[in-house]
Amino acid sequence: MSGADDGPVRPSDGQWMPPDLLAGFKTQWMPPDLLAGFKTQWMPPDLLAGFKTQWMPPDLLAGFQAHVERLRETLRRRALPSNLHSLSGVTSDDVLNFTQVHGVSLYLVPRPAVAARLLSASDSPRVRRILGDERGAIIADCREVFARCDSVETMHLRQFAEQAADALEADLFGASQALSASLLDVLNQRHLPRIWGGPVKRGKAAPTVEDALASLAISDPWGTYIVHVVWQAWASYRLSNGDPVPHTFSRHASVHSPGPRQYSRRNAVQALMIVTSTMAYLNGLH
Repeated sequence: MSGADDGPVRPSDGQWMPPDLLAGFKTQWMPPDLLAGFKTQWMPPDLLAGFKTQWMPPDLLAGFQAHVERLRETLRRRALPSNLHSLSGVTSDDVLNFTQVHGVSLYLVPRPAVAARLLSASDSPRVRRILGDERGAIIADCREVFARCDSVETMHLRQFAEQAADALEADLFGASQALSASLLDVLNQRHLPRIWGGPVKRGKAAPTVEDALASLAISDPWGTYIVHVVWQAWASYRLSNGDPVPHTFSRHASVHSPGPRQYSRRNAVQALMIVTSTMAYLNGLH
């Protein structure tokens, strides 16, 4: 018979996480503020440290830590588009920050190896060089996504998106970029509002991407990726104000200032990726 000084009773048969273990956390084992830590997406770094007390014996703690690490990894992967699942250590914040800085979409395209190169690039010139170097692979990835975009709402646009890919593959990058800019206009003005109640806007009404997000009724995490990249594509540019033509893809500059500074192979790749990601989102792909 066990005595009163035997210490905490361990679960039997090496099962350090029995089905009712989590339910037990709602008792005096865990103070309310520690329990609340589980309600965050990534779990605060000091969460596990809270368990290194008398509540839990060391071997039980070790088993629990393994379960928590697996849960954290699952949450990290589920917050990413499927093309990024295999990238170790990459978080949704990493992807959103990259998009906000470079205006390049990583939603569904490109393939993992190319996405890893882009995310590890140290500056914008390197990002743009990768877009040029990996043009063939990115075009192929976009084609694969277009083949899965079979919703009635976007079917009529699919053939034109494929033509933008065809033109870029044939090195008719100007035609490709112009068509992608037109498609992006239609997607943002006509199709995204059906889901969010309005287009992605930029300007006095939405000076930051956070303002743009707050103005839209986005009910899923995937929409955040699309808002970031579309908002960047709509960067302010006014020819009448004498604004310098941006050298990265710009919807406004593509329409109002066609020329060698705005129209380029790299910008055509960038534009095609944004169109692909937006169409993928509208087709429920993630």
